Amino acid sequence: MELQAGAFTFKLTEITRNNVDTKTLKTKYAELYKALLKVSSYMKFDIV
Repeated sequence: MELQAGAFTFKLTEITRNNVDTKTLKTKYAELYKALLKVSSYMKFDIV
């Protein structure tokens, strides 16, 4: 959906993601979870 308001266009898009239930994975398959765990980090910039 798009909405034009003066010089601005507002767009609404539905995003669907597939996520793994990590809580269940940790409890039922702890060793597999540990073997597949990948740690990542990122920087976040805020204006406050």
